[in-house]
Amino acid sequence: MIAFPSSPSVNDTYTASGKTWKWTGVVWQLLPRTLTSADITDFSTAAAAAAPATTDASLLTSGTLADARLSSTVTTSLGKANTALQSGTAISTISGLQTALDGKQSSGSYATLDGGGKVPASQLPSYVDDVIEATNFAALPATGETGKIYVTIDSNKTYRWSGSAYVEISASPGSTDSVTEGSTNLYFTNSRASAAAPVQSVAGKTGTVTLVKGDVGLGNVDNTSDANKPVSTSQQTALDAKQIKTVYSDTAPSHAAGLEWVDTTSMRSYRSYNSVWVEIDRA
Repeated sequence: MIAFPSSPSVNDTYTASGKTWKWTGVVWQLLPRTLTSADITDFSTAAAAAAPATTDASLLTSGTLADARLSSTVTTSLGKANTALQSGTAISTISGLQTALDGKQSSGSYATLDGGGKVPASQLPSYVDDVIEATNFAALPATGETGKIYVTIDSNKTYRWSGSAYVEISASPGSTDSVTEGSTNLYFTNSRASAAAPVQSVAGKTGTVTLVKGDVGLGNVDNTSDANKPVSTSQQTALDAKQIKTVYSDTAPSHAAGLEWVDTTSMRSYRSYNSVWVEIDRA
């Protein structure tokens, strides 16, 4: 066991058995060892031991590498790869190369790129929006191209090439006033709309119609809310017949439907039933 000082100060060092420690204030920290020339007895011998056993390049392509550091020799066969990288090597000597090349798209069947990395306009297809202008109809090419639009500047008309002649492309008239009315789809007019309307009059009125309650047979209807509607005479009579009336007297009153009698002498209650007073049990 190493006997470290019992009361060290911060950054104090202590060396023992070829090792040095430094006191951090908490622990003794082992410092890395610095090698000296005495620690390396024979540098050239160490370098030679790390070098390969041969420098013969021919053995890298075909042969046997012998190295005392290996348990057995290493056999190499890179001759084919080395040969394949040489210029002038026949394609047939590389297995599968000709088949891979045959699968590539033939030259001229795909678009190329110009110096700016773009496809040249000459290799782009023609679009219908290709427009060619001419001063007048007579100045149009003798033979046009399909897919192009031709404009005559003097008349501002447009044409397309049908394959044998120029055919004018009809422009929009701009207004229905310029379109002749057909026999099936007719123009709208007020008189036509009125004549074709399914309803010609309402309650004997035509034109701009304003109805009142009498026009539809509701002369007795008013706009009174449900809460404010009065009770009719017949309804009130029926309600009165349902209402129980109580008579307080020491003598029995005349019988009537829904009548109750309280005898003020005995304070007993009775109800008229088929002209007979029947006592009510109030318990």
